[in-house]
Amino acid sequence: MSSSMRYQIRVKGHLDQTLIDWFVPLQVVNEPNGDATLTGPVRDQAELQGILLKLYNLNFTLITMQQMPPSVG
Repeated sequence: MSSSMRYQIRVKGHLDQTLIDWFVPLQVVNEPNGDATLTGPVRDQAELQGILLKLYNLNFTLITMQQMPPSVG
């Protein structure tokens, strides 16, 4: 794959600043409803698996995961 795909991953619970730093370059938004959304580039399926495994090992419950349309510009 020549370019990264973009994904949006929503989990139950908020990430503190230390955890947010672990997921760079994903943008993390702690939502008012108690969920967190991680959005950004993922190089390949192995990196996606690593992100999901890290969230699982941190005891976050996966709510949704979706591939986003590529950014234009």
